[in-house]
Amino acid sequence: MKINVCLLNLALVALLPTAFVQAQSSPAAKASPAPSSPARTDVYHVYFGKAAPGKALQLAELLKTPNPKDPMPGHFIVLRHQEGDAWDYCMITHLGAKATVDSTPFQVPPAMRDVGDWHNDTFVNGPSWE
Repeated sequence: MKINVCLLNLALVALLPTAFVQAQSSPAAKASPAPSSPARTDVYHVYFGKAAPGKALQLAELLKTPNPKDPMPGHFIVLRHQEGDAWDYCMITHLGAKATVDSTPFQVPPAMRDVGDWHNDTFVNGPSWE
């Protein structure tokens, strides 16, 4: 009887890895077409800014004021950062399918010139605003 139990245990231990390997399917068999990502047809201006000490609310008001020269009026979002990195605000502005960069800077009202400590700008392409 002990021999039968030992042989049965030995057979189970020998066959267990085979069953485990066969239960796994190959990645090629599971591969399905990845969902298509939306076309990156539009251009966005991304602004990261740090408010001057004590001027966060004034910078927020400045960022929420639409630029009359924006090609897509009303197509912007202002995000407030609260902890972790140095920036306070991120503003993403939709510029449309094409964008032209003009070297003439946006004229900030004199009362609002000192509300920001620093900022970074970049342009990115992404999906349509709609």
